[in-house]
Amino acid sequence: MIIDASVHVGSEFLSGLREALLIFERIERSSDTDNVLTFEEGAFATPLFLSALLARKFDPLASRRIELDVRSSYLCTICFDKGGISTEELGDIEEYLGSYRDKSYIPIMRFPLLGERSRAHVTSVGSAVVNLLRSRLDLSGRIFTGVNYLISEILDNVIEHSFSHGGGIICQDYARKGYMDICIFDNGVTIPGSYRRAKLLDDRSTDAQALQTTINRRLSTKNTAGSVNRGFGISSSRQMLVHGLQGEFLIFSGSALYVSTPREEKVFPLPNHLGLHGTIVGLRIPRFVDDFNPSDYYEL
Repeated sequence: MIIDASVHVGSEFLSGLREALLIFERIERSSDTDNVLTFEEGAFATPLFLSALLARKFDPLASRRIELDVRSSYLCTICFDKGGISTEELGDIEEYLGSYRDKSYIPIMRFPLLGERSRAHVTSVGSAVVNLLRSRLDLSGRIFTGVNYLISEILDNVIEHSFSHGGGIICQDYARKGYMDICIFDNGVTIPGSYRRAKLLDDRSTDAQALQTTINRRLSTKNTAGSVNRGFGISSSRQMLVHGLQGEFLIFSGSALYVSTPREEKVFPLPNHLGLHGTIVGLRIPRFVDDFNPSDYYEL
């Protein structure tokens, strides 16, 4: 089935995910195993919308395949048509991203999560992204420190806990609106799944219940072999972004969605057929914030 995916994605943070879920619904209702998403010239989309589609496209357990027919010059520029640029194909990641120093975006970067060099790849991507943001954006030292912490903490969680073959990162700055959006995704065992693997959650728990328990109790896999403290990392990142920077924080993992803003905090259960075999972490980060000190939110 051919699906016109050149939809209007509003500026509201969740708008991109809502539109992506509507496309997921159409795909699941289709009798076709293969589905083509078309993006006409002029189409523009948010990182959350694009990361949701790519997470679904690369889902190894999805029953229906997704192909991309991209005619939008913007989406081609950020390598969405290719599903992102693989860091394994690049020599110097920071040098490659240097050509985007004057842009409001960076290309979609996909990185390996298995193999001896996977940690080096992810670390290089994180370092290159934060250095690019530092040179591109007029961020105060404290806000930059906070952004660096958020990206590093989330990428560390992906490395340690996703058990995925690969992941990706998407960044877009909205200078006139005063914020930037960053999304990091993988096709791993999900956050609830990582706690089930560690025997910290009952297998009978729904993903929404598991995610709520994780957030409320700040469960830790610190004492599990080969693991670090995932629950505290999620908690400190959310606290720093939402309460410190007055931003918005989102986790879409399995069949559950968690949203935290200065106005609300809620877990939404989703139908299983709309869920992901993986995780998306979305960050909306204000560019200018008064009286922010990142050290107030570090976990000891």
